[in-house]
Formats: sequence, C-alpha cells, structure tokens
Amino acid sequence: KKLSFKEKEEFKRAFIINNQIEDLCKDPSKRIPLSSLNQDLMDEVIPFFKTLYKSFLGWKLIKDTYGSKKEYYDDLIADFSFCPCCGYGQIKTIYDKGHSAFDHYLSLKYYPFSVANFLNLIPLCDECNSDNKGEDDILDAGKKVFYPLSTSHPEIKVDYGISSLSFKEIVIKIKAIDKLDKKHIKVKFNLTGEEIESWDSIFDIKGRYFGQVANNRESWLNHVRRVYRDTDI
Repeated sequence: KKLSFKEKEEFKRAFIINNQIEDLCKDPSKRIPLSSLNQDLMDEVIPFFKTLYKSFLGWKLIKDTYGSKKEYYDDLIADFSFCPCCGYGQIKTIYDKGHSAFDHYLSLKYYPFSVANFLNLIPLCDECNSDNKGEDDILDAGKKVFYPLSTSHPEIKVDYGISSLSFKEIVIKIKAIDKLDKKHIKVKFNLTGEEIESWDSIFDIKGRYFGQVANNRESWLNHVRRVYRDTDI
C-alpha cells in the first residue's frame, strides 16, 4: 500500500518484460534487473514466486485443467533424441519414469517472475544443467544467446577432426594412442556470432566435444588404420 504509482508501474513492467524469454535472448539489454525495483516489495514477492513451480503447478485443479509437467515434457521432447542444448547428452524419453531436469533457462535466482512460465522451462541433460549452466545469469554478458524453443533456429553443425597430421602419420607413425592429444584434435562450428560464442561459453561445447573425441580416439584411430592399411600412402 505504501508503494508509489511509479513503483507499481515499474513492477508491472518488469513482470511483463522479464517474461518475454525469447525477446530477452535476442536483446539482453531489455531485461530489467531486480535491483532496480522496490526492495521491500521484492522481499515479499520473490519467495511467493519461488513457491509457484513446486506447489502451484502440482495442484490437482491445475493438472486436471492444464496437464502435468510430465505431460508437457513428453510433448516437448517428441522431436528430441538428445539434449536440445548440447546435442549429445542423454535425456529421459517419454517412456521413462519422470523427466530430465526442467531448467529455468533464465535462472530463477535472477528472473523469479518467470518461474512458472513454460516458455522458460527447457529440458537439459545433467551435464548442461548442473555441471555447466547452473544458476548463472546467461544474459549477464550482454550478448545474444540462442533460445532453444525458437521455431526459426539455425542449423548448427559441430565439426571435429585431426589437424597438422597426414594420414601417413596417423596410420604409421603414431604407435601410442596417447600421442594424439588436444593439439591434434580440432573442434569448430559452421556458424559464428554472439549466439555461438554464448552457447560455447555457457555449455562448454568445444571442451565437451573434444572430450568425446579424445575418449574415443583409440577406436577411431584403429578404424582409420583398417581403412587405410592397404592404401598406398
């Protein structure tokens, strides 16, 4: 009741703006930080919003009317075989009990108003969710970020291979598998720009793809040797 008209309007505007998830990903400068709002009001409403995800969405009336989080999850991942953010991490399928982590893409810590906004809930593998993104504010750097649920998402390809080595060196000279190290394995993307930089920074894409290649280097090298063992090189 003690809020001024201006403070009330600022709060309403922040609620609307900070729920426009895809727009904020395209232009992080639009986001309204909680620190700019009346702090007494924030002390009251933030705990309220935090309870919505765990309690409100679990109410029988809500589930009977709008469906459960599991039903939404199953609809959402119908076209996904792997984690929609890294491209190879495992996520639970519609046949599994429960669901993989529903990550608040814009972290609950910084964007509590969007806690029950399903456009802010993204299924992620454990490595993307817990080991990399965590509770970080992905918009803090001020760079554009990909919005995973975008209907006009560009196709991203992650290419990796061996550089600075000829096939002769791979097949003949490298006897010890451990000699194939990070300097030999290159990971790159088919796209450039702020979104790609943010994606790599948030989810450590290059580092994790390098790890996948490096962990499988023995079988990969043996395959190369088999293919080229009878080739005149």
